Amino acid sequence: MPLVSCKEMLIRARREGYGVGSFNIFNMESAQAIVRAAQEEHAPVMLQIWSGFDPAPGLSVLGAIAIAEAKRASV
Repeated sequence: MPLVSCKEMLIRARREGYGVGSFNIFNMESAQAIVRAAQEEHAPVMLQIWSGFDPAPGLSVLGAIAIAEAKRASV
C-alpha cells in the first residue's frame, strides 16, 4: 500500500481492525529506518514532519524524502 492518503489508510485500518503508527522524520536516514521497520513488520505507517521543526534540510526536502520513501515502500 505505498503512498496513499491518510484518510484512505485510516479508513482501511478501521475497517480491518488495526492501528497505524505515525512517526516524525528528521532526515533521510530516519525516513528509511521507519519504512524499513514497517516493511519488516508488514505494517503501514505514516511519515510526518512537525510543522514547528526547523530542520537543516528544510521542510520541502524532508517532504520530498518522505514521498520518495513512500513510493518505494511495499507497505
